[in-house]
Amino acid sequence: MSSSTWHVVAHFCQLKWVIKTGSQTPAELVFRVVLFDTFTRTDTWEFIIRKIGAPTWAKYNRSIYEKAFRQAKDNGIPLYTGSFQKPAPKHGYADNFMNHLKALELLMEDDLPGRLVAATHMADIFDWLREFKGMGDFNAYQLLLNLSYTGLANFSDADSFVVVGPGSRSGLRRCFGPDLSRSQELDIIRWMGYTQGDHFSRLGVSCTLGPQGSAYHEMQLCDIEHTLCEIDKVC
Repeated sequence: MSSSTWHVVAHFCQLKWVIKTGSQTPAELVFRVVLFDTFTRTDTWEFIIRKIGAPTWAKYNRSIYEKAFRQAKDNGIPLYTGSFQKPAPKHGYADNFMNHLKALELLMEDDLPGRLVAATHMADIFDWLREFKGMGDFNAYQLLLNLSYTGLANFSDADSFVVVGPGSRSGLRRCFGPDLSRSQELDIIRWMGYTQGDHFSRLGVSCTLGPQGSAYHEMQLCDIEHTLCEIDKVC
């Protein structure tokens, strides 16, 4: 499976089986999204449901998850995907999955659901996430985007906030030259967003985003950031 195809599959799984299936309370929605985002592997999500049942924060017990994940490890069942494995934060455990579980618990105990509902700016949640171990710019941004799909937050800067990852940074330089400075990256991505209609029209290209039957919407800055990353991979 190509990287771009994997992203589509993972996103579809998250929307259908993670976000839309189960309790819609903020705590349970956020718990499911963070748990899925930790592994970002559909087989792992299905494994959790088979071994533990529908995951809920209300009934969360670390020892139960540890037992299931350790069984998977002992039987050679991969928990992570090779194309999108997050580095484990250092919380003192030998196994990555244990460190990731601890990171999930810290986010929930520090009221990520409440902060998300109350937030008006993506930047505020992003900066807060960055304070946690293992949450670099890329991981924090991807988790923030996944949380935004829940509809819990009403960000005023959703259309203008973007974090440039290493892949999109390389894609920008393929498009605009190797001498592009880091200070120019956000300005160029925003310019691409603001002028996309002009360029699609000039090139005779029709660009529609969104599930079939839904309202058309232009590429958001996060879509452009992801596209630049794919450009680099294809090149």
